[in-house]
Amino acid sequence: MEAHRIKKYIGGYMAILGRVDALVFTAGVGEFAAFIREKVLEGLEGLGIVYDQKKNEIACTRNTEMLISKPESKIPIYIIPTDEELVMTEDAYALMSGTYKEHTEFTYSFQSKDYVNKGRAENLKNDLAKRPGLAEVIAKPK
Repeated sequence: MEAHRIKKYIGGYMAILGRVDALVFTAGVGEFAAFIREKVLEGLEGLGIVYDQKKNEIACTRNTEMLISKPESKIPIYIIPTDEELVMTEDAYALMSGTYKEHTEFTYSFQSKDYVNKGRAENLKNDLAKRPGLAEVIAKPK
């Protein structure tokens, strides 16, 4: 039922927006539930959304951005890890120090092109050592 509802949202928003730049899975289920992603993505080829089943199965880490679409997919399919704890920490610190602005004007540390989450970078090394196939799904900047 969850996958069915997500599919309806994808199709509905594609119709409303007229185009889709990317499909993104995130948070716990989006990052770790390959079976949910599979159920959502099955049958969307007619919309230009084509996923790679093998990449989908491999893509399971909270330490990097991943790309699971096939090259012929008109719409890239990404898995983007979240970091709610960092957002909450930076919000709390800014509120306590009196530097917080409306969220649309607030700049988070991770918005910098130079930002590196050192913990995730180190954990990714460990993930790659345990599961070398993971390297093939890491999203590369264009």
